[in-house]
Amino acid sequence: MKQLFGKAGWQDELTDLDISYAWADTSLIGNGAAPESLLAVHESAFYTFPDSTNNKLNFVNATGSISCGSDLLVALNAYYRHLVTRTNNGDLNNNNYLSADYSGPDIDCGAPFTSPVDVAYCANAINRASMATQKTWGFGAQLPESRAILKLKNQLVVGASYDHSTVDYNQNFQYAALTDLRTTLPIIDPSNGVETVTSIGGTSKALGLYATDTFSPNPLFAYHGRAGVTTASPKP
Repeated sequence: MKQLFGKAGWQDELTDLDISYAWADTSLIGNGAAPESLLAVHESAFYTFPDSTNNKLNFVNATGSISCGSDLLVALNAYYRHLVTRTNNGDLNNNNYLSADYSGPDIDCGAPFTSPVDVAYCANAINRASMATQKTWGFGAQLPESRAILKLKNQLVVGASYDHSTVDYNQNFQYAALTDLRTTLPIIDPSNGVETVTSIGGTSKALGLYATDTFSPNPLFAYHGRAGVTTASPKP
């Protein structure tokens, strides 16, 4: 796991500005359980390999506040987040010639492959890979105002926000061969191309407007009212 975080800011009597950046690169190995017969040969053996997930994150966040007098403050926020998740999984090919359910014609696996059917029949493993990319950005503004009403405390807050998010996901597979160490290696052959299983993406947009008011006629009692509206438009 690798992580990095940094923050810088500037302020004076009326203004306060801050910007931060976070970066992360993490990997997770999640190999499945191995049968006892395999563990009897070597206690650190695994059923199939690889089985890994990698995440890479870039996140930038900026905030600021500007005082417009003793009663009014303007608060601003903007951010950008980019996350890429990759997986690489090696599995057995349960539909090859070793499967008891196979009822097709015999194929000579020692001869050169002539079609993708030959590869699917003779391969004893599969490599599966996927990648998901998420990009999110947005900004917001908030104006709190503290001003007495009939000499009684009152605070009004109005604000707006906008968030935009896109997600793209694709998954593919390729027939492979299982080595003595039970690692899956792709079969290099013109008949064994990388096939896309899923490729999908979507976009989401959200706009929000809100207002709140807190009225305090005395230190023991406060009345709070709020109103808001949010519109969202997801698109596949």
